[in-house]
Amino acid sequence: KKIAQIERSLNEKNFSRTQSLLIEYTEALLDHIAVENDEVFQVAESLFTEIELDKMYYQFIDIDVAIGGGKKDELKELVDTLRKNILMAE
Repeated sequence: KKIAQIERSLNEKNFSRTQSLLIEYTEALLDHIAVENDEVFQVAESLFTEIELDKMYYQFIDIDVAIGGGKKDELKELVDTLRKNILMAE
């Protein structure tokens, strides 16, 4: 829903609204990552053996490969572009 709002405001050329929505979205993502780092990964480390964790790590790498590095690079480029545009707007 938030991404649709961002896209809509961008299409409407409402850049201040887009910036506000991007900031909200970024904060939500950072909160989500913090929860993973502080809680989920700690619980996983207490539940799984080192061998199981390594196996999961390589499974995630396999998924990244299946998705394609190109898509990952494309998303990173999009984030970099958005970051530059936000900084220029400030």
